[in-house]
Amino acid sequence: MATYTPSTRLDDIGHKPPEPPARGGGDDGRSGDVPDYGARLRRARLGLIFGIATVCMVFISLTSAYVFRRGLPSFDGGSNSYVRDWGSVDLPWALLGINTAILLASSVTMEFARRQAARLAALAPVKSIPGVSLGEEKDFPWLGLTVILGLCFLVGQWMAWGALNNSGFYVSTNPSSSFVFLLTVTHAIHLTGE
Repeated sequence: MATYTPSTRLDDIGHKPPEPPARGGGDDGRSGDVPDYGARLRRARLGLIFGIATVCMVFISLTSAYVFRRGLPSFDGGSNSYVRDWGSVDLPWALLGINTAILLASSVTMEFARRQAARLAALAPVKSIPGVSLGEEKDFPWLGLTVILGLCFLVGQWMAWGALNNSGFYVSTNPSSSFVFLLTVTHAIHLTGE
């Protein structure tokens, strides 16, 4: 024999218990137009942590592969023995030093661009009030300068690859030159992704 069980609880008198207040839209019960900047900041920081961890793991794995391959001999079928095929690569150190300086400078300009964006975001509500003037302030295009420096770095990487090619080192010359190209291409892709 089947029995009927109601899906809603009843209190001792037979009335339904009061419903909890409805909360919708994921705003944690705040009123309509107030954004939750704390939650946004936590999500942004979590994403940044995952991004940094991913990039670190990529470069750590490439570095460990470099160290492992450097000590690994290869089998030569002609002599029927193991040989060391790791060659030395004469890097264009001056050009790579300039590229490093460009990257450091772009990090500084990126921080200035971040600070400028935060300041403008904080002042945006005040600027929208009629009759309120914050005065004339000159904004320097830090973000544009950062992009230009990033493009200069990519051009510098291209020039470094050209210098390696001019000195007779190609991707397939030996394993060490392959790793040089692999590491610099990975670095360029990382910069482009930012």
